[in-house]
Amino acid sequence: MRRSSARVALRNWLINAMLSSSYVTDIISAAHNLTIEIGPEIWRLVNGARPPSEESGATPALVEARPDGLTYAPAFARARPLPPQGWLAPSGVARVVVGWAPEYQSWHLGLLLAESAEDAGELRWCGLASWPQGEAVEHEGDARHAAQALARLLDRPLHVVAPPRPAPIIAPPAPAADTRPLVVAAPAASPSPADAPLREPPLTFETWAFVARRTRWVWKRRAHWVLGNLLRAVGLVVLAVVFALLGAGTLNSGLAEVNPAWLPALGLAVAVALLATALRAFWRMITTTDVVLDVKKREVRARSRFTGSTRWRLPFERVSYVLLTQTAPRPQGRKGKDGPMRVAQDVWVHLAEGDRFRQVVELGRVEGVSRQWDAARAALKQPGRRRIRLADLDSPAHQAALHMARVLEADAWLDVRK
Repeated sequence: MRRSSARVALRNWLINAMLSSSYVTDIISAAHNLTIEIGPEIWRLVNGARPPSEESGATPALVEARPDGLTYAPAFARARPLPPQGWLAPSGVARVVVGWAPEYQSWHLGLLLAESAEDAGELRWCGLASWPQGEAVEHEGDARHAAQALARLLDRPLHVVAPPRPAPIIAPPAPAADTRPLVVAAPAASPSPADAPLREPPLTFETWAFVARRTRWVWKRRAHWVLGNLLRAVGLVVLAVVFALLGAGTLNSGLAEVNPAWLPALGLAVAVALLATALRAFWRMITTTDVVLDVKKREVRARSRFTGSTRWRLPFERVSYVLLTQTAPRPQGRKGKDGPMRVAQDVWVHLAEGDRFRQVVELGRVEGVSRQWDAARAALKQPGRRRIRLADLDSPAHQAALHMARVLEADAWLDVRK
């Protein structure tokens, strides 16, 4: 009896000890079905779209922070610059950062990682969560609370990037007094990408469109491309039938021989070639593929529009970054005397999965503008990879790549080809 009572007491003590260190007092909702759970001794980032574990009945955490460090899921580590062993000591976190991103119009929370907190030259960004687009004040409280709780738990510095505040309206000063308000701003020579805000979809191209649905962002062929391929296929079939009838009819008509004698055979050959081209156009139409960024399922998939079959799928956590590849921009002339330079380039969009790249779309020629052409043209003509800056190059393709990066919670890079 005493031994049984001792076991019960020990079990109750263990349960109370676990509850006292891991119970949740606050739950914060973030974008893309993510939830942040906060307790006195725990901070968890949970994917609300995933089903609970059959063993524990709880939803597995993408990231879990305790005073002794961070643990995280392997897929989360592969998508971000995190050690593969699934654990990171607090000393590996230089600081916790939460800030308002004007180019995305949303709050973002992440970590600056380093080999040591003093190693400022090797800092790497690791995004954790973001909040939906909207006014800065809408989600500011949740973002700051989540960041403060994480910084307190890991005992690391917290850095807050506040949204720009509008300058106050000041009455005209007296002539003898200098009461101009002090304004702190970035140097005019290097404006940020926020100088060109993101445009909301749909973003249209010659044969593609990037559209936003309720829980999905979709690259899809435009209707005129589908209809054009259908009409081309039908027209080629009609021509093939005409040439086949002419060729066969000439051979079987019983009239005078055609001179030269190989003309009927040529007509039949042209009919076969036209039929093959028609079948190719029809095949392109029925196998056209939409690329869907599914926020609810947190995956990217290439889906056949007409058959519904999935060619490939990629979880959000496995996307390393969005890569927009283009040729060097070609100047097309300015919009007005002092307006931005109009440019044109050939563009491809890929998703990086580690060392592997999946092509999303080949857009062909895309026109845009450069607001810093005089300063940026030399650099943009050089091949290499750099971050997308809308102040340097702004086109529907660059806008779409930044939207994709925001949805995937990944970086967006520009790669200029020769």
